[in-house]
Amino acid sequence: MTGHQNLFKPATVTELDGGPEARTFPRTGPLSVDWIAEVPDAVVLLLPPDGDTSAPADRWTEVTARGFRERIRLLARGLIGLGLQSGDVVAIMCRTRYEWTLLSWACAYIGVAVAPIYDTSSALQVQWILTDSEAQLFVVESSDLRATSRVDQLADDIRPEVLIVDEGALQQIEQAASSVHEATLDQRAAAVAESDLHGIVYTSGTTGRPKGCEITHASFFCSADGAYSVIREAVDRGDQPRTVLMLPLAHIFGRVLETATLLARYVLIHEPDMTHVAEAFVTHHPTYIGSVPRVFEKVYAAAAAKAQAKGRRAAKIFAAAERTAVEVASTPEPGAGLRSRYALYDRLVYRKLRAALGGQCRTIISGGSALSPHLSRFFEGVGFEILEGYGLTEVGITNVNPPGGAKIGTVGPPLPGVRMTLGPDGEVLIEAPQAMTGYRGDPEATRMALTTDGWCRTGDLGSFEGGHLRIIGRSKDLIVTAGGQNIAPGVLEDSLTQHPLIGQALVVGNGRPYVSALLTLNEEGAAYWARNNGIYDGEDLSTHPEVMAAIEQQVAASNELVSRAESVRKWRLLPAEWTVESGDLTPTLKMKRNVITERAADVIREMYGERRA
Repeated sequence: MTGHQNLFKPATVTELDGGPEARTFPRTGPLSVDWIAEVPDAVVLLLPPDGDTSAPADRWTEVTARGFRERIRLLARGLIGLGLQSGDVVAIMCRTRYEWTLLSWACAYIGVAVAPIYDTSSALQVQWILTDSEAQLFVVESSDLRATSRVDQLADDIRPEVLIVDEGALQQIEQAASSVHEATLDQRAAAVAESDLHGIVYTSGTTGRPKGCEITHASFFCSADGAYSVIREAVDRGDQPRTVLMLPLAHIFGRVLETATLLARYVLIHEPDMTHVAEAFVTHHPTYIGSVPRVFEKVYAAAAAKAQAKGRRAAKIFAAAERTAVEVASTPEPGAGLRSRYALYDRLVYRKLRAALGGQCRTIISGGSALSPHLSRFFEGVGFEILEGYGLTEVGITNVNPPGGAKIGTVGPPLPGVRMTLGPDGEVLIEAPQAMTGYRGDPEATRMALTTDGWCRTGDLGSFEGGHLRIIGRSKDLIVTAGGQNIAPGVLEDSLTQHPLIGQALVVGNGRPYVSALLTLNEEGAAYWARNNGIYDGEDLSTHPEVMAAIEQQVAASNELVSRAESVRKWRLLPAEWTVESGDLTPTLKMKRNVITERAADVIREMYGERRA
């Protein structure tokens, strides 16, 4: 392999065009709610008893499209009763719960915009979003979250009214509906225009202060419409398509998946606890799942770790099954021998993996960051159709691989209505009807992001392959060594994390003579690996010589994928994984490279033999 530097030469004038904009669904909140209710008896939501998502499926309550509309209208009247006007803003800080969905749709029904806030946001971020969005109402999940948000420390003139979900926020809103007539509600709903503000979605922020992307009703619903128009064939299967939504609703991917599911009148099940997702799959048997790559990486790592725990024979069977799945996914017409091996491993391995996702899931929608080609082929070989997509807060969802036409390693062609091209440095530029109108209160940042001729700068480097877009990496993540080599770290990082010992990998080397890597120990996978290799409990795996030797072999294998100039010369294993709680990951599980490298500055300097400044 010759390396990635050739991809960053000035691009030829090439453009991908998604064709005419999809127009299946309405383009405003109230019209969309009415659209859903046109099939009044369709079940669109399942609600857990008393909020207990661990309850058996037969205790969950079905919500019909008619019931959904009635609840939305009641909440919308209550919001009017609280004094909220068209154009006002409600901030929501809550995990992925049905209350989030109900409240956000009620806001959209009367032209009130929503400013989502991640439940993991720091107090400074919360205070910034509340003041920048000029929120009149702040709905927060719990009293503990209210305390950590420090909303009550804001000055009286900028502090919004606060309601707490766990203390009956929705019921309080509904009580305020008694003073509002249905005719008043109908007038407010009829006045909502496509150009009205639907939401202010703040960037998750790997660096700096979050910026608020102002998104209209037309833009928001266009994103859901375009994505659904492409993937419909893959998700509209069976009598009752359904999904378990685990993505944060503060993220555009989660909102679009939620919206498309409701507009299609499929069944939406919320799961607020990422540690409970596996149980949710088994309970509700989703037919399709959308999530970020980190979730699927953990599913793979857990399966490999369990095989390790059962001993060397089981570990060898899993490794052979993995190779076979990848081979099947890479072979257009498998021969008799490969089909025979596949049938064997289907009985031993693949069926268990499909059962772990509920047994009925056939479609996986992956977005938020790149899913490694190896894992894509593995899951495809196991029996899932992998549809990887792409989008940004600023432009919504713009690409997705079509069913039956997915090209592994790419994020697919542009959606209907979307055009894209490459800038001189390989940056992906997008023109899309779902794009934001600008950053709230920041015209300078808006001018930097949106060109005068209608293109949005993404900050992502890409290439075009037969009508599909391949994302190479973020331009700000591109490593330029002292020798002038341009290196996109994604290939190495994806390969390194395929070993059960390695939880995460971050490649460094900007301005330095060679490339190095920071690695974290995968606690679960490492424990199983250690037992299978005769290492006793209580030994320090982060320094154990056999662990070091195994990781060195993985580093060597990963280096085979890149040129000598791009290869990892040195690496260090850190004892703990990077998490959202530690401040090293964004809420969508992307690495905050600047934070990690700053905290590990001494380790990095040691790898390069540098002295502390």
